Amino acid sequence: MLRTYGIAAPSERDYPDYAERLAASVSEVVKAVDHGHIPAEQYDAVLIDEAHDFEPQWLALAAKMVNPRTKALMVVYDDIQAIYKGRERPVWSQLGIEAKGRTTVLKVNYRNTAQIVAFARRFAADVIGAPGITADDEHAILLPEDAGRQGLEPDVRRCVSIDAEAHCVAEWFLDRKKAGYEWSQMACLYPEHWIGGRVAQILAGHGAPIDIAKDNRNRVSVKRVAVRFLSMHSAKGLEFPCVAIAGLGLLGRHGETIEECVRLTYVGVTRATHEALLTYSSESALVQRLIA
Repeated sequence: MLRTYGIAAPSERDYPDYAERLAASVSEVVKAVDHGHIPAEQYDAVLIDEAHDFEPQWLALAAKMVNPRTKALMVVYDDIQAIYKGRERPVWSQLGIEAKGRTTVLKVNYRNTAQIVAFARRFAADVIGAPGITADDEHAILLPEDAGRQGLEPDVRRCVSIDAEAHCVAEWFLDRKKAGYEWSQMACLYPEHWIGGRVAQILAGHGAPIDIAKDNRNRVSVKRVAVRFLSMHSAKGLEFPCVAIAGLGLLGRHGETIEECVRLTYVGVTRATHEALLTYSSESALVQRLIA
């Protein structure tokens, strides 16, 4: 928008931090729209997916871009997957979005097996909140219902060390390959990148192709036939038949709250459409939930 309408964008020199530069860019667009330098109401229809990752300011800006004659704004929002710090649950009316009487609640989870859904609900229910919808349609807080597809219970294993976890996960992937899954149907998730690097090293030693994301801003390739390695944050929005999560005992050691750890683990385990493995080698409040 800034380039299109000839408005100077915040530079990397002034904002070397990417997140700060992004926030400054959005602020410039908002200011330009308010002053009439960038026209509002540009689009007949706007669809926002993964809206739980949006700042309220972003949602308000998007709402201003909708043609008032069509009022065609669709927002897809899942509070359970709100895993970024500081992202408050939006109050739609305060953002210029007419939600009251126009919401549709999608209750059924078609991605995961009944066993994975039940497992995720069991350790996350009290953090996510009680089912129900407020009278004003502002906040729908619901636990998902499974579609009845059956599968295996998620496997939670305790190991003696992170290195033992890495060997456990690598062996699990090799077994999945023997069971008939393709390498590209498998993903390894982790809270810290060095953990994934250790698993990848062991798996590569067995001749398995790997594709590893180096940081949270880089996505793995979807074209290569390989086991995907990516952080739990980067995996959001993706899905794989077989998902292993290593290093769960380390979640929370950088000051994350138990709620943040639970939400992140919920997102991680529900990336698996068929089978899931979770490993830990150190006890934590999160781990106690998983093994309870």
